[in-house]
Amino acid sequence: AIAFLTVVTIVVGVSQYFTFNRQLSVMQDQLKIMEADQRPWISLEMQIDGPLTHNVIGWQLLIKYNLKNIGKSPADDVDFLAVIIPADPPRPNNDGSPKAWAAPTAAIDTAVDNACRKTGPLARAGQGQIMFPNEQLGKWCANDANTITGDGFVATFIIIGCVTYKFLDDPVMHYTVRVFECGKKDYGLINIKGETILPDALAFVITHSH
Repeated sequence: AIAFLTVVTIVVGVSQYFTFNRQLSVMQDQLKIMEADQRPWISLEMQIDGPLTHNVIGWQLLIKYNLKNIGKSPADDVDFLAVIIPADPPRPNNDGSPKAWAAPTAAIDTAVDNACRKTGPLARAGQGQIMFPNEQLGKWCANDANTITGDGFVATFIIIGCVTYKFLDDPVMHYTVRVFECGKKDYGLINIKGETILPDALAFVITHSH
């Protein structure tokens, strides 16, 4: 009888253990849903606001961006950065061949990492601003800091914008990324050594967002 009661006690204990774990899991899921509902969410829109140019600093493109906190809570340490990389390896001459999306995924991933982490807002953590549920307009000059060198031509450039932010009193940083392809509307190639392309002659098309 004692053995039977012991077995029953163990079975009941195991049952209660799994019941508790299920309830705990449900509570954790509910907390995540509540957090997602109440958290800040920063949206990002970008458009060109000047010519694509090349000077002593390197390739540059003036960007006008619009941030909006579409969440229900203030966002802390909000910061923005945009970078520019060539979409394909330089070609030896302007042979008139059609442009093509050729930027390897790894190159884009590295540029996103640089924009959002290594040299971007996360590297300047603490210098951003608090953003309540509203809009913020700003301008930023995306440049390559003379990393795009040599002779030849490229079809397009990739412009990557990243806004980073976090919850109040939370060390975890979140980010919103937009990736655009920028090139000539007439599909002409761009001289790596430098030229100026006016905004009306540029196509600016979003390709990735996350």
